[in-house]
Amino acid sequence: MKYIMSDIHGNWDKYKSILQLIEFSEEDEIYIIGDVIDRGAHGIEILMDIRKHSNVHLIMGNHELMAVQTLLAKDEREWEDKLDLWIMNGGGVTYCHFLALSEAEQGELAAFLATLPDSMEIKIKGRTFHLVHGFPANTLKKQVWTRPTLKTPNPFTNKTLIIGHTPVMLLHGDSDKYIRKLRKKGKHVKIKHAEGFIDIDCGCGSGVPEGRLACLRLDDMKEFYV
Repeated sequence: MKYIMSDIHGNWDKYKSILQLIEFSEEDEIYIIGDVIDRGAHGIEILMDIRKHSNVHLIMGNHELMAVQTLLAKDEREWEDKLDLWIMNGGGVTYCHFLALSEAEQGELAAFLATLPDSMEIKIKGRTFHLVHGFPANTLKKQVWTRPTLKTPNPFTNKTLIIGHTPVMLLHGDSDKYIRKLRKKGKHVKIKHAEGFIDIDCGCGSGVPEGRLACLRLDDMKEFYV
């Protein structure tokens, strides 16, 4: 079976709970479309776990890109600028834990992040899925930072587009109102199947109680939540 996740944001318990929920095995594959790190305390641990498994594939997110740009900065001024941006976006906890690694581990992890693909395509039962963190674009920066609206069309005519980055509640305009409606009904954020794309960022890293870490099984489009 093939699964998709996104925007774990350092939530180790939810990450492991999803793997247990789907009964993830060596015969399965899972694709994580960015933002494993930052905000939550265990981004480094999740990265280390991903690197141990050949059947877990990570795609570059904007938070991984901020980490790479900081760790591989060419000079002190660039490093300060990139670090400030990273910390402003919740990267402080990740950077502190990175510094606690050995020099060899730091080098290996930085090299791993620097070689992450900006997108992936997989085919299942004749259906092609295009996976990207933010939205398809002509530069890496735009691909990991762009946020679509509910009406943004799919740029591909024969591919199903799956994204993260934009929490589903932000697609609904007034996100606070959207969350209040969910709360009143006792429901939680769910994967959004928009006309042009599927958004699987259900607000795991948002701090909102109704947020969830979502996982989508592509073989039958079954949804899982923690």
